[in-house]
Amino acid sequence: VQFCAAESDQDKEDIQNTIIRYQAAIGVNPKNPDTHSKLGDAYMMSGNMQGAIKEYKSAMDLAPGDGKPAYSLGRAYLKMKNLDQAILSYKEACKRDPNNAEY
Repeated sequence: VQFCAAESDQDKEDIQNTIIRYQAAIGVNPKNPDTHSKLGDAYMMSGNMQGAIKEYKSAMDLAPGDGKPAYSLGRAYLKMKNLDQAILSYKEACKRDPNNAEY
């Protein structure tokens, strides 16, 4: 329920409410990598890069075969102008999902 409500808030661009709802969803199911990634996205939209990085890393740990959280992590590092970490994250995304044309 919290995940769906957070999705709805994100559509309305109510980022703070979105963050609160994704945090609540993680409290209910902390092992869902998609929720961690979505919370990372919400943190990115709010300008909280450290929060985004933490959530993308959590998603990476929970879904080792998924390249999207690593790609998103690269975007967060790029926004912070940390090019070395961004490149490493993008390489990790390619390693996890080599057939994805997006990365």
